[in-house]
Amino acid sequence: MTVHIEKIPTGIPGLDEMLEGGIPVPSSVLISGETGSGKTTLCMQYLFKGAELGERGIYFMALSEPAELMLRFISTYDFVDHRHFGTLIRYIDLGEVIEKGDEDAILELMNREVRSFMPRRIVIDSLPFLRTVLKDGYNRFLFRLSAIMKSWDSAVLITAESRSSTPYPQDIACITDGVIILYNMEIGRTRRRSLEILKMMGTSHRAGKHALDITSKGITVYPGL
Repeated sequence: MTVHIEKIPTGIPGLDEMLEGGIPVPSSVLISGETGSGKTTLCMQYLFKGAELGERGIYFMALSEPAELMLRFISTYDFVDHRHFGTLIRYIDLGEVIEKGDEDAILELMNREVRSFMPRRIVIDSLPFLRTVLKDGYNRFLFRLSAIMKSWDSAVLITAESRSSTPYPQDIACITDGVIILYNMEIGRTRRRSLEILKMMGTSHRAGKHALDITSKGITVYPGL
């Protein structure tokens, strides 16, 4: 018996081709990469593609940052439609509740916002930052978050900073259905950006590293290059 798996397009040229249509729903995907590799751009492009299709999205920010700064950062991209920010795309600053170090309060806030807004797409930005606040409770938090995400009828992207020696955090990879790694490698006197789909449960995908470019149009991936 063939099982139908629903997918939603990321809106990123080349990536949907590599994913044979997009990201499965529901699922959670780790987006890992070094500074400047394009994590935030990928996530915002993903949310605005959803808004273009009439889908709601939530952007959870672990590192406290005013919405105005985020909007200013992404406004240079052609895919941004300001009408969607605050309407179809909701920005939630988790900074204040995270500072209290109460994992129950963090999870309750996230779950309440999702249940109220019913988003199709969700981004959780800089999740590893919670390790410094929750300390010994961080792994328990990840386990509980994993259980909650499974109840959301959404495709969730979780960002994490990586280092050259550790391309992605193992603890987050263990609780997610997919892992996408963004690279910004220095080769000689230049840098080369690329993308790799390490795993994606429930769908076939193209393996290996593929060239990536960031322009005013956002991210474009070039499968085969």
